[in-house]
Amino acid sequence: MEVQKGKLVFLAAAISSLFASSAWAQQSTDIAPAVPPTPAAATAGKRTEQIETVTVTAQKRKEDASKIPLSISVMTGEDLVGQHITDVGDITRSIPNISYSGASGSGAGLSNIEIRGVSSAAGSSTVGIYMDDVSMTTRNLYSLGSAEPKLFDLDRIEVLRGPQGTLYGASSMGGTIKFITNQPNLNERESNLYSEVSSTKGGGTNYTVNGVFNLPIIKDEMALRIGLQKGRESGYIDQVSPTTGKVIASGINSEDSSVARIALKWTPIRGLVITPSVFYQDVKSDDIDASYLDLPKNQTSKIVREPGKDKLVVPSLTVNYDLGFADLVSVSSYFKRNFDRTQDGTIVNSSYIGGLINSLPNAPAGLGDVVSGLPSAVYLNNEITQFSQEIRVASKSYDPTVSPITWIGGVYYSNLRTNVVDNEPVFGINQAFTAAGANIADPALLGFAFPQDNSYFSARHYHTTQSAVFGEANYYFSPTLHATVGARYLRASDSLTRDGDFFFAGGPAHSYAASDFNAFTPKFSVSWQVDPNNTLYATAAQGFRLGGGKTARYRSVSVQPISRT
Repeated sequence: MEVQKGKLVFLAAAISSLFASSAWAQQSTDIAPAVPPTPAAATAGKRTEQIETVTVTAQKRKEDASKIPLSISVMTGEDLVGQHITDVGDITRSIPNISYSGASGSGAGLSNIEIRGVSSAAGSSTVGIYMDDVSMTTRNLYSLGSAEPKLFDLDRIEVLRGPQGTLYGASSMGGTIKFITNQPNLNERESNLYSEVSSTKGGGTNYTVNGVFNLPIIKDEMALRIGLQKGRESGYIDQVSPTTGKVIASGINSEDSSVARIALKWTPIRGLVITPSVFYQDVKSDDIDASYLDLPKNQTSKIVREPGKDKLVVPSLTVNYDLGFADLVSVSSYFKRNFDRTQDGTIVNSSYIGGLINSLPNAPAGLGDVVSGLPSAVYLNNEITQFSQEIRVASKSYDPTVSPITWIGGVYYSNLRTNVVDNEPVFGINQAFTAAGANIADPALLGFAFPQDNSYFSARHYHTTQSAVFGEANYYFSPTLHATVGARYLRASDSLTRDGDFFFAGGPAHSYAASDFNAFTPKFSVSWQVDPNNTLYATAAQGFRLGGGKTARYRSVSVQPISRT
């Protein structure tokens, strides 16, 4: 099979409005009409020739991106809109060292994200994925890929390359991707509408409509931010008959998506900020983005369609408190993903069984050929739930009049459950045996019953718990030269319970496996700010991911400059 991606060739149009008069007046004169404004850019000041300072939270404190000892790429919300970057796939084509891989097909929710080529098709992920401070990182499975939030109402995206085992823990061997959302504004009422219309060559019309509303409920104390998005991507792959070659259905790989985000920001007392939020996303794909090499471009002759439905729900509660000498942050989150999809199992199921029947001496003539041509589906129901809690304390930013040391320390806990149910019917197999006057459960034939034509059943239950303590300290020899020492210690348990049945499982089967392990990941770096626009650093860091009986490790040592010019 060959993956074919459509190309946008038509028109992109945007409409934006902001009901804060001073900000709107400034925006309308400073932003070129060809680049639509975003909620993040709505209150931006005048553009100048000066190099812009980009503030990031890669090290879990606000810092200038050019001054941290880390290989990092940042895309602002304005960049995303201006370059029409709408999903994770677009990011992999826009930022170096990020790639996609998917052994089970190409389509929404099926690919795994890789950074610097560090990858794995099974087991724990090698790239950490975060929305703000909420982890959406899960294990890699044959039945689903990484979570892919739509790029909606974002302040920026931070891509941290290299091991991030100290601050971000397991599954950050290759790096970490952070989607930083826009936060409620306590002072200004804002409203923003953005729409985009395009066309796909060989397909149809695509559209995206975004609406964001920010309402200060109590000035300087409480604000609510609501964002909604609705989108559709037209399909460009046609399904044709395997016998006649005529088109059965056009544009079968279309996709519809709905996204909503609600966040409340409350500052009941000075120094305390409480932010509950909920992110919801529902993506429905009618088929995968794959066509057959032996057919004309963008055609497939499959007889079983492969739709999918991917739903994400991410509620969280973030509490920030100014202790005076340091800042306390607590992040409580729950992550749930339901991904139901269908695979065409005709080749792996029907053709295999048909060939097996043809090899049996007592099989009725022609039965194997009949079974080989029967349609078969692989129904996969994936459910992921994860609760996580992180509490950390970080010193104030470096101040030479106070102390030459800055630090951060914290604890982390997560409880992750992944359930995968797999049913694989071969439609009509019982009827085919009956029509041939044969008993499907005859030991001289297949020797198994196929209840409701089901050839395979499997239920896998994964359970992973983690607890960790982590910290980093920076010592400033001077305002432009400092060294960093960090470490993380983790303890985890991982288990798998599996139940199987029917023909391909060899009958009823049950298994259980579990392991307990720990990991220690250090980090060392030295950073020298040569001048206001250039920084030179050297870093040695270690990342890890949870393994079956032991922990897989990946080390990285890098020395490179950062230039803002």
